[in-house]
Amino acid sequence: MRPTLSLIRREFSAYFYSPIAYVVLAVFLAVTGHLFYLTLEQLTETGPRGIAYPMEIMVGNVAFWLVFLFIPPLLTMRLFAEERSTGTLEMLLTAPVRDWQVVFAKYAACFAFYALMWLPTLAYLPILTDWRWTSEPYGIEPFATSGRMW
Repeated sequence: MRPTLSLIRREFSAYFYSPIAYVVLAVFLAVTGHLFYLTLEQLTETGPRGIAYPMEIMVGNVAFWLVFLFIPPLLTMRLFAEERSTGTLEMLLTAPVRDWQVVFAKYAACFAFYALMWLPTLAYLPILTDWRWTSEPYGIEPFATSGRMW
């Protein structure tokens, strides 16, 4: 188990040594942020411009699906190709680890980076649920508007 964790840590940190990870992360956040903005715009529209299901804009947009078409290959194509180009593939395959440990470590590191890409989008949830950051209930002001205090 220890060699697998060491390989996962090595592979995960290798993502941040290459500029491709930062480019993929920036493109992903830019596209999902723009689609979220368009969805919020439709949520605030009234009348015939507002739509019944605002998620149709996000999921029905071609840019949403193009991101998911190109990001997984961009993340995974470097896994073994970089090992081969740097000459460390032979060393890795002759190391005292099993082949499944190498493949699992590369998969786990890629999945962890993919989950890390989705982490900033959790900031959209408080906006969508209209979450109040204060402990005051809806409609009750902490001080009366007439100028007197309680």
